[in-house]
Amino acid sequence: MATRKNKSIIGFLQLKKKKNPTMAKDITLAIVPPVVVAIIVMTLFVLLYFLFFKKRNRVELQGPPLQKPSNDSAFVKSAIDASVESRETRYPRADESGTDSSRLPQQETIDSCTDATEKLQPKETPIFKIATVNLFSVGSQDPNKSLYMLIAGLQNTKPDVVVIQETPAWIQTPQKVPGYTLAYIEAAPLKGPGETLACLVADDSVWKLDNNKIYGTQHCKTGRVTVQSTFRHKQHNNIQVQVGNVHLCGGRNDEATVPESLDRINILKTELLQKYDPKPDVILGDFNSDINHFINPENPNPQQWTFLEMNKWSKELMLAWNSAPFKWMQESNYMYIPPLKQTSFFGSTPDSIWYQPTVLTPVEDGAGFIDMGAINGVSQTHGGSDHNGVFATFRVSTRSTNLGQK
Repeated sequence: MATRKNKSIIGFLQLKKKKNPTMAKDITLAIVPPVVVAIIVMTLFVLLYFLFFKKRNRVELQGPPLQKPSNDSAFVKSAIDASVESRETRYPRADESGTDSSRLPQQETIDSCTDATEKLQPKETPIFKIATVNLFSVGSQDPNKSLYMLIAGLQNTKPDVVVIQETPAWIQTPQKVPGYTLAYIEAAPLKGPGETLACLVADDSVWKLDNNKIYGTQHCKTGRVTVQSTFRHKQHNNIQVQVGNVHLCGGRNDEATVPESLDRINILKTELLQKYDPKPDVILGDFNSDINHFINPENPNPQQWTFLEMNKWSKELMLAWNSAPFKWMQESNYMYIPPLKQTSFFGSTPDSIWYQPTVLTPVEDGAGFIDMGAINGVSQTHGGSDHNGVFATFRVSTRSTNLGQK
């Protein structure tokens, strides 16, 4: 049909050309070019369609070629690297200063938790070394002997903290004890001169004094005192040790009067201990009771018995006097640091260290004595003091907070 029409058109044009050549030429020029252009445009459109649009649709439908699972380590490594690169692009890491604001809040929270865990659990268990010494403030024959012997003792033992009873006035002089700073000095209410407690802290210690409370006696003739202190770790502020520095009722002045009953002895000897709130992790100092008599009831100290018998004491009262504070300590779950050697010029052992095993663990071979010349002196005032000091070393629990014992 189309062929027949084309032949008709060609025949018509040939007829017109014969009859009117000029008119036929004009018609040919008017019709042929647009037709040719249309054919060319349609041809290009078809080619473009097949070359681009059809191919693109086919690729989108098929997706990228699949890779078979492989055990090849290079393949696995490349996959991991690609994953890490993608994560780093989406969640950039902060620089060393930690100031990159592009980090996500969730990532910051995770890092903060990690930092807190590191503070809570130090790589090494903190060590806390503490000593106690009664410096006999009444004074020795040589006023400088007490200082010199204390300095020598601290240089040999190097405790973090030193608690002192019967504190001499010179302790308040800055830099009097090299390497140590006075942390506190406290006197009991109504207490006479020299009856004060003090504390020194090593300048290079990882422990610092946080706070302290003082408690005084109401019943003892001499008005004894105790100071309860909190020491915190400088790098791990959540780790702390509660320390009780004691100087209990007792000594020649207080023992010159016979207590009227065992109940009265219990009040006099535990009054200060019962005031602790909470109970400290370690209690140490001058208990004015012979712990060796408490441990060995059948072996009282001869010098103490001679003095007490002269003042009308019975052996029953003497044992109760030397046992009352230590019974309270044991009932409160404290343990003591051995060995228990003589610390007093008068042959007894009034100076000792007690600790809570749930918080503090003694370090093997970490305990001993600070020689103040009390044992070998020919008189009470011959040495640097009439007491030798004692010290102990502990590992401190890394639990978040040591709240003490109720």
